Amino acid sequence: MTKDKIFHQQVIDDNPFPNEEGEVPFGVTQSTSGERVSAEKIPDQGFPKKKIATEVISTALNTKSRKILAEFEFTESGALQIGKYANGVSGDLRVSPNGITARNDAGTTTFAIDGTTGDAVFKGTVQAGTFIAGEVIVGEGRVVIDGTDKGKITIQDDTDTTIIDAQGLVSTASFTSTDSTTSSLGQKITTNDTATDITGATLSFTLARESVVLIAATVAGWIEYGGDNDQGTAYVDLVLDGSEVANEALFSGGGWGTAHTEQTGSMIYFSTLAAGSHTIKLVGQMHIDSDTPEFEINTFSINYVILGK
Repeated sequence: MTKDKIFHQQVIDDNPFPNEEGEVPFGVTQSTSGERVSAEKIPDQGFPKKKIATEVISTALNTKSRKILAEFEFTESGALQIGKYANGVSGDLRVSPNGITARNDAGTTTFAIDGTTGDAVFKGTVQAGTFIAGEVIVGEGRVVIDGTDKGKITIQDDTDTTIIDAQGLVSTASFTSTDSTTSSLGQKITTNDTATDITGATLSFTLARESVVLIAATVAGWIEYGGDNDQGTAYVDLVLDGSEVANEALFSGGGWGTAHTEQTGSMIYFSTLAAGSHTIKLVGQMHIDSDTPEFEINTFSINYVILGK
């Protein structure tokens, strides 16, 4: 008896999943008793493991070389934070559309740049080999530097009044702490050897700190004699805070018929005074040698200038 010819089905090999290597093995055809052919067994196939790229190389970002190759933009409210603030441990740096801010581990802002106004704040020292600016503000005053003219500098106070310009000190602004008083009065002093305040010749001022002060005074007057034996000498003293600091003999002489010739005496006092309140004044006195001469004060002037520390 002739055996029947057995035909087997065509086997199509499975293709591997992407990134999987090699062919998936299948079982072979198995024979059973009686020359019967059983179905081919196909083993279970697992899904490939997830592949994660560890390096990105593109025209904008290269993580392998750790370089940014193109511009990136924040979203409308986006920001970048470098470091993590932890009190007493570490500070951080933040970059946002509003500016840049850095904090130390104590939470203190060490520098900040306002992206809207352009204002910058630095806690530490700012150092530069070359500094170019249109205006530098120092405290409540300001230093104005003209960038178009090397060497031209203007220093102003908190009222924008120029204190120093390219020509030097502006005296009317630098020495504004001045005062003066003058008068024509015809005040007579007749008491012997007793200091008498000259009417209206008193000024007071207050120093914020120890300063050099210049005080000047001028007095004009004469001695009047009513008898043949009138003799005397007139003096004017400059008194500071109750103590005499300068004096001037104005006129001396005597005898009836002596001409009433006006004479002028002046005083200048220059000293460093402590911070606080001070008062200056002029006093006059008559030293009588005989009879009853009179000292008549015709005019006076007293002024001071605070020169600074």
